[in-house]
Amino acid sequence: MSTFLIFNKSKDQSVKFFIGGLFLVCAIISWKIYLGYLFVFAFVALLTYRSGKEFKLTDSKFREFYIILGYKKGNWMSLKNYKNLSIKRNRKCLKQFTPRTNNSRTTYETFYEVILMHKSKRSYIVLFSSVKYDKSCEFIDKWSLNLSLPITTYGK
Repeated sequence: MSTFLIFNKSKDQSVKFFIGGLFLVCAIISWKIYLGYLFVFAFVALLTYRSGKEFKLTDSKFREFYIILGYKKGNWMSLKNYKNLSIKRNRKCLKQFTPRTNNSRTTYETFYEVILMHKSKRSYIVLFSSVKYDKSCEFIDKWSLNLSLPITTYGK
């Protein structure tokens, strides 16, 4: 297999359906006018939107793409200078403000990213992100075999 696709998981799927539903309601209300057709088109385009990364190993290229109405768009970039796979540990800061007590609470969420590192070790491509370290290890093992690249420690 020479081409691999990784689709991004949409975390705001409910927002997408809510906005799509609003477009559909506007289309029903304004159906007598030609504006209704525009809202139906926007509804269908919003529901068919997907994004991700595509790797073509025979040409040693990759692209970040998006798909709307079945049409895939994205620029191809070279993979020749990307030499290592690694797992990077990150933290996301989550702040909650409570207006009743006028306090804020800060918590941190740790997650792990499987990255494809450039040989200069300054830029990288995020292939996978997970809250669990075990899932990241499974993913990096599979992709190190597919891409035939070594697994190294991030930051060294």
